[in-house]
Amino acid sequence: MALIAELKLRYLGLFNAEELERGSRPNALIFKPEDRHIGLIRASLGSPLRFPANQYGGQLSGRLRVGAEGRGLLSGGTVTARAGNGVTRYKAGADEAVAGFAGAGFEYAVPALDLRFSAEVEASYGSDAALGVRGQLGFIWVF
Repeated sequence: MALIAELKLRYLGLFNAEELERGSRPNALIFKPEDRHIGLIRASLGSPLRFPANQYGGQLSGRLRVGAEGRGLLSGGTVTARAGNGVTRYKAGADEAVAGFAGAGFEYAVPALDLRFSAEVEASYGSDAALGVRGQLGFIWVF
């Protein structure tokens, strides 16, 4: 049984401009610009799934994987709102979190049509008590 190790580093940047909200009252609610910069590291270990060579004119392949992901706030993290003379600061979630995940992915290739279909599903649970489920469907057609 072969194992495939992966390590990914990612950067997320959220850049906000100042927003002005006016309601029925004369005082405006102003959100100050706050940029957020987040770093992610993701490590996983996967195992390919074996299927018979030919399934209805195409080839089915798959992979199971488990791993861990860490997220850290590099800068930013609060949102400042001003209404009239009052100023309020909101904390935008945990600064750091670690999550474990498990998932499976499948691909069905039809070489005669230069076509591939794919499906993935993944579930995660983190130290910030966040439960996540992600699914993805896709196809590639080379023409």
